[in-house]
Amino acid sequence: MEYIKWLADKYTVHIQKFDLQHQKLVEIINEVFNARINNVGQGIILNIIIQLNDYTKSHFMEEEALLKENQYPALETHKNEHAVFIAKVNGFIQEFHANALSLNDEMLEFLKNWLINHIMQTDKEYGAYLNERGIN
Repeated sequence: MEYIKWLADKYTVHIQKFDLQHQKLVEIINEVFNARINNVGQGIILNIIIQLNDYTKSHFMEEEALLKENQYPALETHKNEHAVFIAKVNGFIQEFHANALSLNDEMLEFLKNWLINHIMQTDKEYGAYLNERGIN
């Protein structure tokens, strides 16, 4: 299981605010990876997952607000992808609270793959759309 290496030229959506937020999301997910490698306690892992959940919700709200303001045609699809991520992370949190889940490869792969795929596909599409409207 490898950390996510932030590659600005690869992951940029050309909206500075969101590029910085995506980089922060990568950092938080890498904290989860680090927690796994260092076998830290479940409480610490739970706190990192909660931090990820909170930061992600804030990021998604900002993204969706800007897309709505600019009448982005794929907004509902985009929001649905966000909802899937939040539901999955909320599920992880609930399972942690119930002591029914430990940090595993499936969770790490989900976090890593979802974020990279979402940025590389869905977010890059809105980046081009907003750039055409003079938003960077």
